[in-house]
Amino acid sequence: MTTAVTVAWLSLPGDAEEVIAREGFVVTGAERTRADTYRRAVDRARSLLAAGLLRAVVAEHAGVRPAEVGVDRACHTCGRQHGRPVVALPALLPPHVSVTHSGSWVGVAVSPGGPVGLDVEVRAAAASAPLHTVAAESERPGLRAAEDPGEALARLWVAKEAALKAAGHGLAVAPAHVVLSSDGTRVRRWPLADDPERTVIHCVDPDATHAGAVCVLDGRGSTVHPVRWDQRR
Repeated sequence: MTTAVTVAWLSLPGDAEEVIAREGFVVTGAERTRADTYRRAVDRARSLLAAGLLRAVVAEHAGVRPAEVGVDRACHTCGRQHGRPVVALPALLPPHVSVTHSGSWVGVAVSPGGPVGLDVEVRAAAASAPLHTVAAESERPGLRAAEDPGEALARLWVAKEAALKAAGHGLAVAPAHVVLSSDGTRVRRWPLADDPERTVIHCVDPDATHAGAVCVLDGRGSTVHPVRWDQRR
């Protein structure tokens, strides 16, 4: 069965509250409190916009109002509200979701089929990451021989993090313990119970200075529909 995954991108503005008001985003008091724990203004803005964008994208997908979208971020380890988001809908089967933000972008992926993971990184930062923290030993010779090793490393980083987020582990598992296919569209090996052959990875760069990837479990035949949320109308 084909899974149509929506990936919505929102560029980081100068004033997050202005965007929240303009887009009609719903952000709860608990989400504002969580955002206030960040020291940097840019991190607070990303947190608020990610919360609002998540509800807006799911609401449009399901045909409900954003206020009807419940979001639970309970951490499996400590129970605090900083874990992987799980959405709830009134009398409807909720989709799988993933949220990411880095640099100038906030992103949300919505999958009505298998679990989904989305990652975005500033390309220059990802390209300069220590090789041993991202690449498995078997992948390192190919990266060193690549026409643009930095770009290849950035692509590897976002693909692996997206896959680990789809599996529900995130960076609790070291990316270097994951081995991708040569074209970067599948996981070949990882230290998890999930069958790596279930994974399908798509490139979803939001712009030239950021690298993005989305991974769908049970994603064979999946399609991805990227959208700039602030330009969709």
